Amino acid sequence: MIDDLHDELVADGSGAYTLRDKRYRDEVINNVVISPDSRFGDYEIANVSFVDCAISNGRFSVFGASRLANVNIVNLQCDRYSFHADNQLDNVSISGGEGSTLWLRAPLDRKGNRVEGVSLRHPTSPDGICLDLSDFLGEVEILHADPKNIRINPEIHVVCERDRLETIDWQCDPVLSKTDFDVMLVKARLSVTGIYIASITGTSGKIIPTFDVALAELRRRGVVD
Repeated sequence: MIDDLHDELVADGSGAYTLRDKRYRDEVINNVVISPDSRFGDYEIANVSFVDCAISNGRFSVFGASRLANVNIVNLQCDRYSFHADNQLDNVSISGGEGSTLWLRAPLDRKGNRVEGVSLRHPTSPDGICLDLSDFLGEVEILHADPKNIRINPEIHVVCERDRLETIDWQCDPVLSKTDFDVMLVKARLSVTGIYIASITGTSGKIIPTFDVALAELRRRGVVD
């Protein structure tokens, strides 16, 4: 058992700590909080995989300008993945994860207050993949990101654009007023990019019935891709 992922870090001589070129399989890790505000300062996790591991406190959390590059997470027993828009994410792939939740939200300052106006950016390429969720089976809630930087599974995820959803009269529309899909517009309005990426499936793994109706209608009208 690994008590804290911090214990795996190695000083690189510049004051930063790194974890590179490691493969973890069937490990139990008590605590995974990746943050430049930790006792170690700035650090990077690169070329690391976690396969069939478990986090005993149930949370995988990334804060601040921590850099994760080529990190592969497969079937991790974890209740919640927490990412923030100021993270430096480069090809972080997460697969499996049925029953878990993954969200990306606004950054937090040192006092825990939300920092407005920041969106997720790939650290080296405008079109690079930050998060690959194409095989992730948990629930997704992503704000403050550009869809080109997030690889999704279009069968279970949807990209909602504020400007397009605002063309709908959600209260009076004969079809869409009977669904709950307007919550996607509420979320998209909160996003710096005006875009909200979310799951359309419930805990059962099946598409929420009202969302299924709404998506069919919105796609027919060209409002959602």
